[in-house]
Amino acid sequence: MKLAMTWEKGVYAAALGVGLGLRLAHLGQTAFSENEAALALQAWDLARGVPTVMGPQPGYLLLTLVNFFLGGANEFLARLWPALAGSLLVLAPWFLRERLGRVPAVILAFALALDPALLALSRTAEGGIFSVSLGLLALALLAAGKPAPAGFLAGAALLGGPAAWLGLLVGALVWLWSRWVGRKTETPAEAWPWRTFLPWLGVGLVGIGTLFMLRPMGLSAWASSFLAFWRGWQLGGGSPLNQMVLALGLMEALPLLLGWVGLLHGWWRKDALDGLLGRWFAVALVMVLLYPARQVTDWVWVTVPLWALAAREVCRLFEGEDEYGLISIGQAVLGFTLMGFAWLNVVGLNLVQEEVVTGPGGLNSLDPTTLRTLSIVISFVLFVVISIMIGVGWSRRAGLRGFVGAVLAAMLVWTGSAAWHSVGLSKHPETSLWLSSPLITDGDLIRSTLGDLSEWNVRSRSGIEIVVEDNASPSLRWLLRDFTQVRYVNALAVDGTPAVVFTRSSQPLSLPAAYTGQDFVLQSSSPWSLLYGDEWVRWLITREAPTQQEALFLWARSDLFAGGQGTGPAVEAPEDTGPVLGPQEAAP
Repeated sequence: MKLAMTWEKGVYAAALGVGLGLRLAHLGQTAFSENEAALALQAWDLARGVPTVMGPQPGYLLLTLVNFFLGGANEFLARLWPALAGSLLVLAPWFLRERLGRVPAVILAFALALDPALLALSRTAEGGIFSVSLGLLALALLAAGKPAPAGFLAGAALLGGPAAWLGLLVGALVWLWSRWVGRKTETPAEAWPWRTFLPWLGVGLVGIGTLFMLRPMGLSAWASSFLAFWRGWQLGGGSPLNQMVLALGLMEALPLLLGWVGLLHGWWRKDALDGLLGRWFAVALVMVLLYPARQVTDWVWVTVPLWALAAREVCRLFEGEDEYGLISIGQAVLGFTLMGFAWLNVVGLNLVQEEVVTGPGGLNSLDPTTLRTLSIVISFVLFVVISIMIGVGWSRRAGLRGFVGAVLAAMLVWTGSAAWHSVGLSKHPETSLWLSSPLITDGDLIRSTLGDLSEWNVRSRSGIEIVVEDNASPSLRWLLRDFTQVRYVNALAVDGTPAVVFTRSSQPLSLPAAYTGQDFVLQSSSPWSLLYGDEWVRWLITREAPTQQEALFLWARSDLFAGGQGTGPAVEAPEDTGPVLGPQEAAP
């Protein structure tokens, strides 16, 4: 029997398409981070049958193992399951539409598809998004009276690593708080079908956690995830507090503002659902900030209830008919235009350093900074005055709607920009606030250089001899995963003459053969705790910020180049092929 496609289903399908498209766009082309490389290497070793200790994210490792076994190791397959899991969260509002309201549920679906924190976590090769997306979808299914799929997804969510235990802690505290509030107000607790839910939870946990008994060690890795979460309270090592605060305040400004307004309105009206969402927000906020091993993407536990509150508040602000609707729309368009003009002047304050000042008096005698500052102030004052005049001349409701509409439109544009940067497709992905480890910078250049050298000398893009000195970085090991002749040593043998050597030092090698060197940037990261005012302003406008870089030096034996003797059978180089590396020695 075919199900008739309704407009509501079409809208949810569109939200799912937007979420899936943003999560899959150029998924394998954006650079890996150090943490992603470490997890992907574990999955690659498991896929090849190399003895290794499974880390505390069994869900991600086991599913990615299947990808690598079938399709080989690459960045796209390493991130595929997190991207798919993150997209499923968009469907959660469908199962809650009777409780949230149909229009707020649709708004929430698109919000979850575009949320910067969820996008960043969904495009990261790790298991945290499994806990968030599958866990919340399981709760939505349970609320909709579907305990079997809810239990299975909950079991899979528990395999997401330490993030699962953070989510369980938040959920337990919210439940206890709600029970206390329920007893205080004498609200009866709802029974839940645990006889169906719990067995299916076991099926999801054991089935996926052991890859259907192909990798039983997954269950021990799941147990170790709790130990990793517990050690996080003792050892710390999480993201800096200023990075956490700025990521929430700047990248999640829209849900933060509207969520707070919705929370206050819900408290004033004593709305039970708003009260539950408010408790969720408060508990998650405190737990994320208190957890010493917190990661900046842990904000997803906070942004989801904020978006739910914001969606309900938007519907309250614009519910009901208004005879001055066209006036409100015109006011919103004018206000949005004025704010855009003000933003252009903010950009000019930062980017334009000097302007020609002409004339002895008047406005032309003012310096450019003063002119732009006046333009910004006048734009906002004009917007406020127009809103007040419309409120007095037509109706207070019309003036408020126009004002809120303009601010909402401007913040939507800001959120869209934040989402685009969180995807990692901007010019400066290494300056993303959502990164919890350094980004691999020159990875493609390193691999292509080695591949060209190898093809030139041994007729294979992966067969050249490579020695890595004192660099066990997961990012470098990931870059060299396809090369078959790689050795990692603590120190170079004094009588060795390997074809290619990687070192951290720029000092020329003390080896019998001559070598030609080239420096690369292996990793880049932004020192958020060291940025000051002007640098933050520039980052807000251009996403440019000072970076800390880890240099890597590639040394190739000089006889590998044109005119020298290669490391394998002599191959006549094509006429248009030149040396991959320049002949200049790296500076000491």
